[in-house]
Formats: sequence, structure tokens, C-alpha cells
Amino acid sequence: MTAPDKESQLTQTALVYIRVASLGHGDDQKLRLQEQRCRSYASAQSYVVERVFTDAGMSGNDAYRPGLRAMLDHLEATRDQGIVVVTEDAARLARDVGLMVDLSDRIRNAGARLEFCDSEFSAPMSMSASVLSQGMRRAQP
Repeated sequence: MTAPDKESQLTQTALVYIRVASLGHGDDQKLRLQEQRCRSYASAQSYVVERVFTDAGMSGNDAYRPGLRAMLDHLEATRDQGIVVVTEDAARLARDVGLMVDLSDRIRNAGARLEFCDSEFSAPMSMSASVLSQGMRRAQP
């Protein structure tokens, strides 16, 4: 049996989640910019982006977004592989603090970590509602 090479031992897998609330003029560009920022962040952290999950025209208050559900299903299927979920800011994932706490817990319970590329806040562990609320306020336009 051969030992894995050093590079594969150091590679951290990332999933990117992007979302816009509307499907109007310019929203495709907003999605592309979010993805570009998340990929740049992942690259700077030496993460390898495995997949991008997208929700277009979906509210951040909706817990049943198809892209979000697919990402959570993927995390559950690849449980405990140390995946990093990268999103532009907290508001892309959820607009409601309670929903953000729930999603943060689900991501963490799947053995993954949540990082926001446009904020100093990340969620390697369960975050308190007050910390999440502060991060979400910073993410609001």
C-alpha cells in the first residue's frame, strides 16, 4: 500500500453556497460575483471547491430552498469529512437568526464548518444567536 501524497493530505474540500432573492435584471451577474468571491476566498484558504449550490429567486427566510436542501443532503452523505461551507455573508444563508442558528448547527453536526468570505465571522462551532445576529446585521446592505 502506498502512502497518500502530502498535497492530498493537506487539501480541504469546500462547498460554495450562493443565493439571490430575485430573478430580475442583473441577478445572474450578482450570482456570478458571489461565486467568484467565494472561490477567491476558498483559493486564498487553500480550499478546493468541490461543488457550488445555488438558489435564485429564493428568500433567505425560506428553509426549503432547493440548493440549500441539496447542500445539506450532500453534507449528510459525506458526514465527518471536514468539509468547509463557504458563502459570501450570513444573509446569503439565512435572513432569520433562528434559521441561521439551525443551519449552523446542521452544518456543524454533519462534521463541516461554515465560513463567510465577506465577514470576520465564521462558524466552526455552534454560534450564539447574539453573535449570529451581529454578523447578519453587518451583512445587510
